[in-house]
Amino acid sequence: MGMKPMKELFYFSQSDLMIQVQYGQASNALNYSSHREITEGEKTFIENYIRTKVNSEAESDAVSYMGINDELAKDLNEYHAKNNIKSLHEKHEKVDGAVKGLIKESMANYYFEQIGKKLIEVRGMIQEGSEVSELNLEKNNLAELVYAYNIYAEQKVSFEKVLPKELSEFC
Repeated sequence: MGMKPMKELFYFSQSDLMIQVQYGQASNALNYSSHREITEGEKTFIENYIRTKVNSEAESDAVSYMGINDELAKDLNEYHAKNNIKSLHEKHEKVDGAVKGLIKESMANYYFEQIGKKLIEVRGMIQEGSEVSELNLEKNNLAELVYAYNIYAEQKVSFEKVLPKELSEFC
């Protein structure tokens, strides 16, 4: 019972090495080639890897190095290109998330300041004896500012907590 035909690529990131493993039926061995020269240490590691991870169906422990395969350099370049695109996309998402966070924080700060200004303005209007209709308009404006603040703020506030007692007495 022989092993099924196979031809697989493996990438070892610690040494930036691409290999191709094929089963040779005639030799009943797993043959591998690399995209570049390999060191003796790499060869030992790769052959142990092939024996333990790849060679589960073969009846032989034979593993043979077939030398450099120039086509693997192209496969490695394609692999790097895909990973670079993925990495750039992940970096873009992180930057995009950070920018969105800054915008959200800036908008919350802006509306917080606007609420503060509006409260000062309304208290001044109350002291000056402004009309109830004008105060109602400012109450509505204040409600809109609180609503906008809550869109961007992490910690939400209720309009009732922001509404000054003086304004709730008039409107």
